[in-house]
Amino acid sequence: MYMNIIVTGGTGLIGRPLIEKLINTKYNVASVVHVNANNCLYKDMNYVQYVCDLSNARKLSLDFLPHKADAVIHLVQSNKYKDFPNSADDIFYTNVNSTFCMLEYARKHGVKTFILASSGGIYGFGENPFSEADAQICSKDLGFYLSTKMCAEALAENYKEYMNVIILRFFFVYGPNSKNTMLLPRLVTSISNQKPISLQGEKGININPIYVDDAINAIVESLNLDTSCCINVAGKEVITLRNLSELIGKKLNKKPIFEIEKSQPKHLIADISKMKELIGESKTSLDVGIERLIVSMRSRGLL
Repeated sequence: MYMNIIVTGGTGLIGRPLIEKLINTKYNVASVVHVNANNCLYKDMNYVQYVCDLSNARKLSLDFLPHKADAVIHLVQSNKYKDFPNSADDIFYTNVNSTFCMLEYARKHGVKTFILASSGGIYGFGENPFSEADAQICSKDLGFYLSTKMCAEALAENYKEYMNVIILRFFFVYGPNSKNTMLLPRLVTSISNQKPISLQGEKGININPIYVDDAINAIVESLNLDTSCCINVAGKEVITLRNLSELIGKKLNKKPIFEIEKSQPKHLIADISKMKELIGESKTSLDVGIERLIVSMRSRGLL
């Protein structure tokens, strides 16, 4: 079993509760964060926090990290993912260069398992659920941010000779403390404010989002894998954007307003067969997850 784990992106939607779960069990955790987070992360004897800007390529040094670790969980991603080309350097250095640096750290220090957080968005879109075996073709339609995610995956693949490399492709993770720019919080805000929801066709796209607790469980279970692999991490419920909006509207006691676009829906559905086989499927229903999201947004004064 693993004892010493390094987590990057320790203050994010997944990182913060993941660290709490790890340090409350059997793990010693070293977290790399962009800003000092002493006020928002657990304080414990088996937790240490390092402040480092992983987007700073010229000054990036990882000499401060422990000389012994069993696993690295690389969650960090650029917060400026929508600001291309103005923040292209931040996106590239955070998503690609920091991945390379952490992989090299792991190789040099004998780390057994490297878990890389990627995105289901790299599949593009299609009618059928995407499996991990589907070919990946980088195109201009993918966008700069997702292209850097693909680059990070490609780099990680080369280190399988030295450690177990586990790539987790997350699909629409949501939950308390989700950023307002993410899909589900945006839907909640729009419906609450009676702003129209744009649908591609009558029903909109199909997705299978996953609640943050289930995403965290997927990471923890991945620590027990003794092989390199790529796994889609998504919910077990596939839902249309229309039905999802109606579920949110029911929780808010407001009827969603829709604007129908005359275009083909760009579905993004994960095939979770491999996830169920290797690390188990999600447990939180959309009904429960949406309720928790709304409660959190209300408590933060966002509704």
